[in-house]
Amino acid sequence: LPPSVAPELLWVANVARVETRDGFGYVALVIDVVSHRIVCWYGHTTRRTELMLDALKSAPHDRELAG
Repeated sequence: LPPSVAPELLWVANVARVETRDGFGYVALVIDVVSHRIVCWYGHTTRRTELMLDALKSAPHDRELAG
């Protein structure tokens, strides 16, 4: 990335399927590309669109709390 890209200006999101004791679940992650920090994450038992949308919507708020 060019040096002009500051942390918290470029985020990516991903959903991962994880195995648990009770079966499988899904984790949505929002990651800061520059700092490689997880900005926000959400988990659920089903892979639904709202899982990613919830993570993306709360990321700015969660980032402020982590400050």
